[in-house]
Amino acid sequence: MVRMEKKNCWEIDGGIDRISNLPDVVLEHILSFLSTKEAVETCILSKRWNRTWARVPILDINYDEFRMCTNYEEREAKFVQFVKGVLQNRDPSNLEKFKLVWYEDTNCASFNSGVLESCIFQAMKFKPRVFFFFFLSVHTQELLRFGTDSIFTCESLHDVVVENNLKDGYLEIAPSSVHLLCLKKSYLTHITVNDDFKDKLFVGCPILEELFLRDCSLEHL
Repeated sequence: MVRMEKKNCWEIDGGIDRISNLPDVVLEHILSFLSTKEAVETCILSKRWNRTWARVPILDINYDEFRMCTNYEEREAKFVQFVKGVLQNRDPSNLEKFKLVWYEDTNCASFNSGVLESCIFQAMKFKPRVFFFFFLSVHTQELLRFGTDSIFTCESLHDVVVENNLKDGYLEIAPSSVHLLCLKKSYLTHITVNDDFKDKLFVGCPILEELFLRDCSLEHL
């Protein structure tokens, strides 16, 4: 049983709950080491924790955490509902990093790129400084242009990491335009880099300091 004393100390079964009595900024830092789903689940602990997750400066969303749903359509719906709820209820002013990890189901009939596009587009409205995207999908060809415009026109970004974990296929990044005035570092893994993307990248990123390409396909450079 948890109760609030006059001294503003939380007590659990006669002992002081020193974690709940920490300042908000410390609790938010602690929750930043958890995934966003885990952080949101702390809201049930008490009123003290009800909105703490909403001020965490890191969004760490992992599709793999929804694998408890046996049907992939239900899993996708749960994922969309969760992301929508998080983005609608979190503090819009302090997003430092947006991390998205996507594992496509092997038994999924087709890849719904709209799910990722919407997730990335909505998150970029919070103007993160760092964007990290890791994915593993069996539907590589359907990922050719998903979500890239919202990524490469987000002027708040300082670091961009896109990691494709497929060893038998490359992801082609083909944004309509690139306008990243604050971008200093970009790390790309297993990506197709052609002349069009290269030209847009160097023109649209005037202060780019570090471009790291790992196992990428370089075309016509």
